[in-house]
Amino acid sequence: SVSDSQGAEYRALLGWVEPAKREEALKLISGAPDAMSAHEIIGRFVDPKFAGRPKEWFKWHGDGKAGAETQSLEEIISNDEKQFSERLLELIDEKGMKDPDVYKRANIDRKLFSKIRCTPDYKPRKRTAVALALALELGYDEMVDLLGRAGLAFSPSSRADRIVEYFVKNGIYDVQTINLSLFEHGEETLGD
Repeated sequence: SVSDSQGAEYRALLGWVEPAKREEALKLISGAPDAMSAHEIIGRFVDPKFAGRPKEWFKWHGDGKAGAETQSLEEIISNDEKQFSERLLELIDEKGMKDPDVYKRANIDRKLFSKIRCTPDYKPRKRTAVALALALELGYDEMVDLLGRAGLAFSPSSRADRIVEYFVKNGIYDVQTINLSLFEHGEETLGD
């Protein structure tokens, strides 16, 4: 069966399982013979609003498809993925938008946007990165990708993140509307 340390890691994934099904999922995961089986078990129980999350987690933790080609550390390091600011600027161009459209819609000032534009390895605060993603009207997966490039992620335990996810999944990208809901729920608003 899956080792105790791996079992503990997999139990962390239970946050994505519907509460009523967690006990049953935990029993099955604990008896899983390998990572692929654990992955399939979690997939069967995952709450629809978190669909896709376990797959990404297993991919990140190297438990993807059996026999997948492994890379050396040097190969992984040499894969120069685009940083947040570089990808942000690409997305602005792809969407045919102008900088002022984006930073005004994101509720951030020109000075901060200029800093992001001129600093290739700029690491934004989460509320800034999310606001920019909303201004670009990115779909959920694109938003997750952009945030990941800044070392950020949505957390199932964050009420603010769940509020933003709700609006994005319902096609509502207006930062002011989302900020009003965040404020009403006692959460920090987006922007700078």
